[in-house]
Amino acid sequence: QDDVEEKDSTDLEPTEDSATSTTTTEKGSKQHQILQSLTEQIHQLDIALDQIQRSLKIPPVHLHTHTLITSTARKLPPSGKINLDELGLTSPQNDYLTNDEFLNELQTGVNKWITQIRGITILPSITPFPTITNEGGGGTTGEDFALEEVSFWISLETALHSIRVELTKPEVLLTIAVLKS
Repeated sequence: QDDVEEKDSTDLEPTEDSATSTTTTEKGSKQHQILQSLTEQIHQLDIALDQIQRSLKIPPVHLHTHTLITSTARKLPPSGKINLDELGLTSPQNDYLTNDEFLNELQTGVNKWITQIRGITILPSITPFPTITNEGGGGTTGEDFALEEVSFWISLETALHSIRVELTKPEVLLTIAVLKS
């Protein structure tokens, strides 16, 4: 996919131009028809590559938690009530709430969550929204533009919903509770 993204919409034009300029065929001949078909297919491929580049896929967010928090979250009662004492996080031999190394690891994880979520919720000014043109070359038609825009907003809504789901997972709630205490 990275290779496709690096392609410029004009990458196929030299191939097309050289094929049409070096071949002298009479209109109506078999070679001319094949060349014309090839030129049309290259043009369609170029348009398809351009559309792939314009398609903005929003990656899903997965909030990873500390392994201790993940295993401890499995012990949460069905009510979801978080009691750090009952979960063994504040016992005299394992007082995780005063363990700076553990708390720093949790905070580092939360900082990564924030970065991931901001990557979805704050759109950069260089977001590649499609452009409308009426020419056969670059850009898209009004209908294609509308479809791409609808696709983008649906993708964003799905990503925001997945963030809400991730933020309500027991291990995420437990991480927040430990850091708040």
